[in-house]
Amino acid sequence: VKYAQIRQSGVGTVETQWRHKAGHLIDILLSSSPLDPADWSKGITFTAIDITERRRAEAALHESKERFRTLYENATIGLYRTTPDGQILMANPTTVRMLGYASLEELQQRPMADGFEPQYPREEFLERVERDGAIHGLKAVWKRRDGSLIYVRESARAVRDEQGRTLYYDGTVEDITERRLAEAAEREQRALAEALRDVAAAINSTLHLEEVFDRIMTELGRVVPNDASAIYLVSGSEARAVRWRAPAHGDQADLLELRFPLVTTRNLREMLATRQPVVIPDTAAYRGWAVYPSISWIRSYVGAPIIVNDEVIGFLEADSIQPDFYTSAHADRLMAFANQSALAVQNAQLHAHVLQHAEELEERVVERTRDLVEANLRLQELDRLKDEFISRISHELRTPLTSIRIYLDLLVTGRPDKRPHYLDILNEQAGRLQTLIEHLLDVSQLDMDSLGACLTPTDLNQLARDLITRHATRALHAGLLLQIQTEPDLPLAMTDPDLAMQAFNHLMRNALAYTPIGGQITVISRQQTADARTWITLTVTDTGPGISDRDLPHLFERFYRGEAARDYRTPGVGLGLALSRDLVRRLGGRITVESVPGTGTAFTVWLPAATGSTDGGQSA
Repeated sequence: VKYAQIRQSGVGTVETQWRHKAGHLIDILLSSSPLDPADWSKGITFTAIDITERRRAEAALHESKERFRTLYENATIGLYRTTPDGQILMANPTTVRMLGYASLEELQQRPMADGFEPQYPREEFLERVERDGAIHGLKAVWKRRDGSLIYVRESARAVRDEQGRTLYYDGTVEDITERRLAEAAEREQRALAEALRDVAAAINSTLHLEEVFDRIMTELGRVVPNDASAIYLVSGSEARAVRWRAPAHGDQADLLELRFPLVTTRNLREMLATRQPVVIPDTAAYRGWAVYPSISWIRSYVGAPIIVNDEVIGFLEADSIQPDFYTSAHADRLMAFANQSALAVQNAQLHAHVLQHAEELEERVVERTRDLVEANLRLQELDRLKDEFISRISHELRTPLTSIRIYLDLLVTGRPDKRPHYLDILNEQAGRLQTLIEHLLDVSQLDMDSLGACLTPTDLNQLARDLITRHATRALHAGLLLQIQTEPDLPLAMTDPDLAMQAFNHLMRNALAYTPIGGQITVISRQQTADARTWITLTVTDTGPGISDRDLPHLFERFYRGEAARDYRTPGVGLGLALSRDLVRRLGGRITVESVPGTGTAFTVWLPAATGSTDGGQSA
C-alpha cells in the first residue's frame, strides 16, 4: 500500500492527488477500511471522494480572508466592533493610531463611552443606530489618549440575533480633523475678510481723527477678542495712550495717563524696529514687561504697529486676563486691522492738514484784513491825535508866551513898584514853558528808545525824602500840607534812581495840580508782596477831587484830559501820567491807581526788590 497510515493499520484517511484521464490533477480524499478487522490481509475497501471543488473553495476563502485582513489592517479609515455597552471587541490599526494608543489591547481597556465630548453625546449615536439599525455620516468629536480632540465622521450598523437583540455594532470612522480645521480656517479667513471690509468702511466713514480713534476701538473687538484694548501714539521718545477701552479693569483716566519710553519698553521697541506684531502669551513670563499697577491684570498681550507713510506713528493693543490666550493667529489679524486703521488715520490726518491749511489761509486773510483796518484806524487816530496835539501844544505855548510878552511890556511901561510881581509871573510862565518842553523831550526819548536805564540797588526812603524837599516850596505857595511815611529798614529797590525820580515828580506835580487849598499830599514807602514777588512801593496820595470811573480806563493815555482837568481848568497837555507809566515800565515795574471821587487819589509805583527777580511786572 502506498500510504503509510493505511499500511500500518489498514484504516485511514488521506488527501492526495490523482491524475485525471484528461491529464490534469484532481484532489482526492481517500479513506480505507479492512474487510476483516481481525485479519486485514483478507482485503481492504477504499473510498475515494473528489474534493477538488472544495479545495478550490477553501483556497478562495483563504485568499478572501487574507485580502480582508490586509484591507482591515491597512485601511485608511478606522474599523471597529463594539458591544452595545461600549466595550471594544475589534479595532483596526488605523483606529488604534487615530485614538493615540500603542495597541488594540491597550485601547480595549477604555470603554468607548469615555471618549466623547459633552457637546457630542454618545446617546444620540445609540438612539439613532438602535432605532434605524444603522447610522451614516454622524459627525462627532473623540478624545484621544492624551486628551486632545479629533473630529470624526462615523458610520455603523447594529448586528442582531434571531430574537432581534443587538449583539454588537460594526462601524467605520474617518478622521476629518484636518479638513474640519481647514474649513474652519477658511470660514475664519472669510469672516475676517468680511469683518475687515466692514471695519474699513466703518473707520473710513469719517475724516475726523478723534472719531477715527473712537471707531477703531469700537471695531477692534470684531477682529481680535479682548478684555481691553488701547491705542498709543508715538510722541517724541515715548508712546502715550490716546484711547483705552477696559470696561471692567482700571480707571479710564489713569489708563490714559500711561506713558511708555520707546527705548526701554521691550515690546514697543521690537515693533518699532521690525514693524511686525508682537505676541506675549503670558506677561508674567515675559522679561521686560512694563509693570504698572493700573495694568497689572493683563496676562496675555498682542500688539501691532500703526504705519503711516513708512513711519510707525503708534500701536494697537489687545489684552486678556487669561494667560496664554493670544497666539500668532491673533497677531496676524491685529496686524491686518492695524493696516486698515493706518489708512483711516492717514486720511484723517490729510483731511485735518487740508482743513488746517484752509483755516490758516482764512485766518491770514482775516488777520490781514484786521491789520489793514487797524492800521487805517491807527492812521485816523494818529491824524486826530496830531491835530489835537498841534491844537493843544499851540494853546499851551500861546498862553505862556502871551503872558510873557504882556509882562515884558509891563516891565517897560508899567509901574515900577509892580516889577517884582511882573518878574514872578514871568518866572512862572517861563517854568511852565520849560516843563512843557521837557515833557515833549521825554516823550520823544521814550518813543525812540534812547532813554537808557541803569538799574542799581536804590533806597526808596531817600528818594521819598528828596521828592518832598523838591516840591515843598510849591506846596507851601499852594497852601498844601506835604507829609511823608517811610517804612523803617526798607529793603532796597532795583531801579534807576534818576528815572524813578522823574516818574515820582510827574505824580507829585499831578497831585499838586489837583489838590485844593488846605488839602494834604502824603508820600508813603513800604515793602509789599504780590504775584509771589517782593516789591518796594512808593505811593503818592492826595485829597483832591478823585477820578471818575469813566476817566480811569484812559488815565494813562497820552494827551488825555479828564473831567477834573476841565473842571479845575488845570493847565497841561495830558502827558504827565503817561510819562510816569512809560518810565516805570522801563524800570521793570508798574503803576496802580486807587481813587474815590470826592475823596482823593493814590498812585502807587511798584518796583522790584533788589534781592528778588528783576523780571518786569505788569504795567498799568
